[in-house]
This record gives sequence, C-alpha cells and structure tokens, in this order.
Amino acid sequence: MFVLEVNGIPGWHGLQHATGLDVAGAVVEHLVIRVRAGVPRAGAPADASGLKPAAEIPS
Repeated sequence: MFVLEVNGIPGWHGLQHATGLDVAGAVVEHLVIRVRAGVPRAGAPADASGLKPAAEIPS
C-alpha cells in the first residue's frame, strides 16, 4: 500500500465527536485488511502493479 497524500478533513472532527469513533484509524485499518487480503485496487487488473500482496510479505 502506498499513501501519496494525507489531508485532514475538518468534517471528520464532528463525525468523530458524534460517533466516538477514530474515523481515520478505521479507514487505515480497512485499507490494511484489503491489502493483506490481496484485494486489487478498483478498476485495475490484479497484477497491474507487479507487487506482491501484503499477505506474501513477512511482517
């Protein structure tokens, strides 16, 4: 997984306050699970990057 840019979204502060959830943390957790499961990015062939799925990389 590559993160090219991270921006704070002011609206998330209100969402976090209202729900009591760590919204950014939940997004990152979701992405990590998808990467480890080898789920390809939307609209790309599974082998588009030539990279190994995170599940094949020793942690």
